[in-house]
Amino acid sequence: METLENNKVLFKDLSEERRWEIVHDGLQFSDFWWEQIQGEVESELKEEGVEVLDFNWSGFHSQGDGGSFTANVDLIEFFNYHLNRFDFKFNRDGHSQEGADLLEELGAKPKFIVKDAIEDGIITGSIDRHDNRYSHWNTVSFNIEREYLPEGWEDEVDSFANYLEGYCDDWLKDKCKDFYSRLEKAYEAEQQAWYDDHMENEEDEFTP
Repeated sequence: METLENNKVLFKDLSEERRWEIVHDGLQFSDFWWEQIQGEVESELKEEGVEVLDFNWSGFHSQGDGGSFTANVDLIEFFNYHLNRFDFKFNRDGHSQEGADLLEELGAKPKFIVKDAIEDGIITGSIDRHDNRYSHWNTVSFNIEREYLPEGWEDEVDSFANYLEGYCDDWLKDKCKDFYSRLEKAYEAEQQAWYDDHMENEEDEFTP
């Protein structure tokens, strides 16, 4: 090991454990790698009508680590984006004449009975945090709120709102897990890049 006059040594002459310790410490003061991921995810979510309020994450190898976010949701944009992904069957029975006529008019696409309800603010959504101890996907929830339901729409709209709540919870879990996975991959790539740069640098010196 080449010991320098100031009692420091070149990175390549350090123990493997000490090298990774230096890289890890340095990354704690670097933010561009995770800011890029957050920016990408924020932009993607906005296309679905989801406006992120904050991101929360911790990583990467401790119990309870994970990533999540809270957001305002433009539910009509979210509804339109996901319309063809919904697997929900509307019941044409048990409505007032007004509701039955509307269902008949809608024909093959009865999902738009709830589109009107969403546009009128009868159904709204938001992504809220319910646990501040950790950061993983299970600390947030996609909440669907319902106001009064117009006559003839009660059963259909309420039933779809229940379905939508389950659909949105699954969607949110997948998005949070994807966000965290992308963070972890970006961290590992950045960590390796720092390590390689230090190994090639003949001027950097560190305390053993």
